[in-house]
Amino acid sequence: MKTLRIPLVIVLLVVAGRAFNAAAQTETVLYSFGSYPSDGFEPEVGLVEGSDGNFYGTTGYGGTGSLGTVFRISPSGPYTILYSFVGPLTGPEFPNGLVQGSDGNFYGTTEEGGTNNYGTVFRISPSGTETNLHSFVGYPTDGRYPYGGLVQGSDGNFYGTTLSGGEGGNGTVFKLTVPLSPPPYPINQITGIQLAGTNVVFDVVSIAGETYQLQYRNSLTSGSWSNVPVSVTNSIGSILTLTNFAGANQPQGFYRAVITP
Repeated sequence: MKTLRIPLVIVLLVVAGRAFNAAAQTETVLYSFGSYPSDGFEPEVGLVEGSDGNFYGTTGYGGTGSLGTVFRISPSGPYTILYSFVGPLTGPEFPNGLVQGSDGNFYGTTEEGGTNNYGTVFRISPSGTETNLHSFVGYPTDGRYPYGGLVQGSDGNFYGTTLSGGEGGNGTVFKLTVPLSPPPYPINQITGIQLAGTNVVFDVVSIAGETYQLQYRNSLTSGSWSNVPVSVTNSIGSILTLTNFAGANQPQGFYRAVITP
């Protein structure tokens, strides 16, 4: 069972130049945790800025199941609990922070929980749908207790460490390969507007092994998208450029890049 820690507040003042001017520093409290029943508390790790401009994070405790939460907060302060970890032992418990994957979803680890209570890797959508991706098994074939977070490599896989487990029992470095961006694909959004006769060029952070299609429609009121010819390209896990020369054949076109099934 995770040990309850004494709350610690650290204030970091960043000062430009050599002189410190206290009057020039401005600090604003956007939200205080634990202000209503079932709220999360003790956010032990930092925030990640999402592609939508909001900030996402986790609390180590609290929420409906008292096992931690995932939350979203805007730069101006509105705060939403996206998910409360509720267990039982087969479910994730005590999250360690998030990283936003190139598919738009968020990925993280939990210190405990899962099938063996050795921790998990989970995915959560920006709207709050949570999926347990991996339950750690422990010695000797797997690690246990992934107290650190994740990073996503340029190959689209996620990498992290565990505190213990593995062949020597003293921890592991692991790679987790998961199918990214299950339908509906978060990348399906309007990515640009171009006038007729002009080139359309998009740079997309791609996912290794996925296939992309550039699409357009001539009106936002239209419900159907048309594929741009010869723009299907296999991803290599890096920046991918999608181009449509000569643009739309109407006064303007609305374009998006999608991952094809």
